[in-house]
Amino acid sequence: MQHALSPWTASGRAALDQVIQTQASIISYIDDFKLMMILSLAAIPLVLLLRSARNALAKATMRW
Repeated sequence: MQHALSPWTASGRAALDQVIQTQASIISYIDDFKLMMILSLAAIPLVLLLRSARNALAKATMRW
Protein backbone atom coordinates (compact mmCIF):
# COMPACT_ATOMS: atom_id res chain seq x y z
CA MET A 1 0.00 0.00 0.00
CA GLN A 2 1.44 3.38 -1.02
CA HIS A 3 1.20 6.38 1.25
CA ALA A 4 0.45 9.82 -0.14
CA LEU A 5 3.39 11.42 1.71
CA SER A 6 5.94 8.69 1.06
CA PRO A 7 9.42 10.12 0.41
CA TRP A 8 10.29 7.11 -1.79
CA THR A 9 7.93 8.08 -4.61
CA ALA A 10 8.01 11.16 -6.83
CA SER A 11 4.42 12.10 -6.03
CA GLY A 12 5.07 11.57 -2.32
CA ARG A 13 8.11 13.87 -2.44
CA ALA A 14 6.07 16.50 -4.29
CA ALA A 15 3.29 16.24 -1.70
CA LEU A 16 5.79 16.55 1.15
CA ASP A 17 7.37 19.56 -0.53
CA GLN A 18 3.96 21.22 -0.82
CA VAL A 19 3.21 20.59 2.86
CA ILE A 20 6.59 22.02 3.90
CA GLN A 21 6.15 25.09 1.67
CA THR A 22 2.68 25.73 3.12
CA GLN A 23 3.94 25.46 6.68
CA ALA A 24 6.91 27.72 5.92
CA SER A 25 4.57 30.33 4.46
CA ILE A 26 2.36 30.24 7.54
CA ILE A 27 5.38 30.60 9.84
CA SER A 28 6.71 33.54 7.82
CA TYR A 29 3.35 35.35 8.05
CA ILE A 30 3.26 34.75 11.80
CA ASP A 31 6.80 36.12 12.14
CA ASP A 32 5.89 39.19 10.06
CA PHE A 33 2.85 39.92 12.20
CA LYS A 34 4.94 39.56 15.37
CA LEU A 35 7.49 42.02 13.98
CA MET A 36 4.76 44.49 13.03
CA MET A 37 3.27 44.17 16.53
CA ILE A 38 6.63 44.90 18.16
CA LEU A 39 7.25 47.89 15.89
CA SER A 40 3.74 49.23 16.55
CA LEU A 41 4.13 48.85 20.29
CA ALA A 42 7.52 50.57 20.13
CA ALA A 43 6.03 53.48 18.15
CA ILE A 44 3.21 54.22 20.62
CA PRO A 45 5.43 56.13 23.09
CA LEU A 46 6.86 58.15 20.20
CA VAL A 47 3.37 59.18 19.12
CA LEU A 48 2.56 60.27 22.66
CA LEU A 49 5.74 62.34 22.77
CA LEU A 50 4.84 64.04 19.49
CA ARG A 51 1.41 64.99 20.79
CA SER A 52 2.79 66.54 23.96
CA ALA A 53 5.44 68.42 21.99
CA ARG A 54 2.77 69.82 19.66
CA ASN A 55 0.70 70.91 22.67
CA ALA A 56 3.74 72.54 24.26
CA LEU A 57 4.48 74.38 21.05
CA ALA A 58 0.90 75.62 20.82
CA LYS A 59 1.02 76.85 24.41
CA ALA A 60 4.34 78.57 23.79
CA THR A 61 3.01 80.43 20.74
CA MET A 62 -0.10 81.56 22.61
CA ARG A 63 2.04 83.37 25.19
CA TRP A 64 3.46 85.74 22.58
